[in-house]
Amino acid sequence: MKAIVYDQYGPPDVLRLVDVPKPKPRDREVLVKVHATTVTIGDTIMRSLNLPIHGWQKILIYGASGAVGTYAVQLASAHFGADVTGVCSGANLELVKSLGAATVVDYTRQDFTQNSATYDVVFDAVGKLLPAQGKKALKSGGVYLNVLTDSGRGEKLEHLLALNELIEAGKVRPVIDRVDPLEQIVEAHRYVEQGHKKGNVVITVGVNLH
Repeated sequence: MKAIVYDQYGPPDVLRLVDVPKPKPRDREVLVKVHATTVTIGDTIMRSLNLPIHGWQKILIYGASGAVGTYAVQLASAHFGADVTGVCSGANLELVKSLGAATVVDYTRQDFTQNSATYDVVFDAVGKLLPAQGKKALKSGGVYLNVLTDSGRGEKLEHLLALNELIEAGKVRPVIDRVDPLEQIVEAHRYVEQGHKKGNVVITVGVNLH
């Protein structure tokens, strides 16, 4: 079967269309045939590693000692030279400091939104922070990121079924900017990366949706 892969970070040209073996489901697994997908700004960020924090020298990472947070602290401080504040439990303060955080906050003792500090980026790396709370600490024009909403999220089946009913009833309308075949994934990434898309850029996989 066909798949898009890349083995290095970079511009859209690093994407390659290749043949890969068809997966064989194991016990308690199912094989899903994908007819269409989308290219999101998150996909372009992951492909290029051009993270939104590039050029900013002040970022707060909530959940800095977790799986995502420990990587985020290191990338932000060492790779991008940002001034990092890590929020975690008291038991992990030294760990987060050792990863490059200039400041650490024990969330069990202190609410980071109650001091005067503001940040260019607030990144919730565990998905446990209320967006309204995180945004309180943003500078004007700052960026709030959530690991659940800015990447894959584990939706519940009943939520997906309810959404499908709304779409079929015409109460929710998918907004589609353009439709490209899988073979034109590079062009689709270039388009999305410009930051001007309206709704979704759809990628068709072996089916014509035009």
